[in-house]
Amino acid sequence: WLKSYRVFAATKVAMSGMFPEQELLFLPAARSAITPTGGSVASAGVAKCTDEGWEKILALLSLDEIARLASALCSNRGLTAEIGACWQPSFNQLPSPWPKGSGDLRGFIAAARSTTLAELVFCAVPRTLGDDVVAEPKLSAASSRRPRSVAVAAAPCALALSHERNEWEGYLAAASGKEVKLYRRDDLKGCGAIALQGCKEGVGTMCFSPDSGTLAVVPRSESGALVPSVQFYATEDKAKPVVTKFKSPSLAGIDFLHAGPSRTGASEDLVAACGMELFQVSASTGEIVKSWQRKEGSPFSACSAVSPFEVMTLAGRAVELWDVRTAAGVAKSAEVAEVVTALDAGSFGSSSLIYLGDARGALHRLDWRTGAAELLWSPAETRAPRARPSHKVMVDRGCACLLAGSTLTMLALDPCIVELGWADVSEQLSAMAFGSSAWAFAVQSTAASAKTAQPAVVVVETSGKVHRPKVSEEDLEAAAKKAEQKEKNTKKKQEKTETKGKKPSSGKSAHGRNSGR
Repeated sequence: WLKSYRVFAATKVAMSGMFPEQELLFLPAARSAITPTGGSVASAGVAKCTDEGWEKILALLSLDEIARLASALCSNRGLTAEIGACWQPSFNQLPSPWPKGSGDLRGFIAAARSTTLAELVFCAVPRTLGDDVVAEPKLSAASSRRPRSVAVAAAPCALALSHERNEWEGYLAAASGKEVKLYRRDDLKGCGAIALQGCKEGVGTMCFSPDSGTLAVVPRSESGALVPSVQFYATEDKAKPVVTKFKSPSLAGIDFLHAGPSRTGASEDLVAACGMELFQVSASTGEIVKSWQRKEGSPFSACSAVSPFEVMTLAGRAVELWDVRTAAGVAKSAEVAEVVTALDAGSFGSSSLIYLGDARGALHRLDWRTGAAELLWSPAETRAPRARPSHKVMVDRGCACLLAGSTLTMLALDPCIVELGWADVSEQLSAMAFGSSAWAFAVQSTAASAKTAQPAVVVVETSGKVHRPKVSEEDLEAAAKKAEQKEKNTKKKQEKTETKGKKPSSGKSAHGRNSGR
């Protein structure tokens, strides 16, 4: 945050009137109790900061700068206590729905983070407010945290992001037509393409293996449903795909088991939920290693791997946790009040919470410690007069992105449930995916004011970090040579232009054959 001059300058200007004889510095947590002069933080007059003072500071900053400033304030104990005591969710940078009573520092940081993340998503898909569409979110134009994007020739029908342990490793895959284009996760530059086989109607869904070495692809039928077969493509070479076909007439979803400590064993396998059966498939051979079957109830509607040996599935109102090491399969189950159609279990490895989207477009949270599910949010009746099933749920760092029908809604889950905006994506969004600290959206254009629709894939970094790849010496030398050659070509063009424009002024050529008269 210190690299942002505007944050530093605005903070000093706003506080100079409050502390005219003191210089404000943000110190590391270990030294935050002592000022540069050796006195205590309280002696610097921090406790005199009023509500109006903090409002003056925050009024000068944009949303992304507020989030960075909030993180910086955590390093100073005195400022932490002060802003935590006086902050109220009434600043014009934060949306009006924030209720009172959530004004501590942790709530402030969570609110700023969720609001910023929502604005980044609405950079890709402009929010809808009644009959009006907000063209541009309130992020500073020069902000380095605006979402990155890559232009594509045609709108992708499916996306996939790597789940590497290092969030900047791996690939972004965009399926369009009869090929899948791969982009490096760190700089979004193209790094190859995979020619698909037997995907006449396009791709329904796809996912990467834990090491990003294999891409599993499920074709789409004419009706838009998933074809009950999986194709395994190697991302590093152009070998023929390994194909697995299932006897079940329908397929609900696929996912790779997570990588274990040694990245061996079952972690290289894929799980597929088909009808009433759950399969474990070897990605290298395409053979079905194991299979389990639901004895009663509804067929599977979704599945997600949550560990190297565990899979979570949805079937009607049932949520089940399967252990692929056992013959019985189901290790634990819970039931929700409504039929659930989408889930996000990304936080299950570090907590007992998962998030579910139901058939009416509402969001639920299930705690596996108690097996109880609670309704967090449901769409307003005026906006959803009829039931719209949830297609995708993505939750990260206290912010949720829910796609139900053709409506995409952004929600803050921390410090309280707040709807941050929604958008009608029926003509804007063709695919979405999530990976390690990132969300990807396939949109028609990256700006709402664009005259002609330009398909693109927008990547929102949910961690708030910006990755700048290191430039090698060879790349720097090549760029310098290219610039030098460009400058030479420009000079040559200028010299030619000047030569053509000059008229002869002396010599025989100027006077002709009768010049001696």
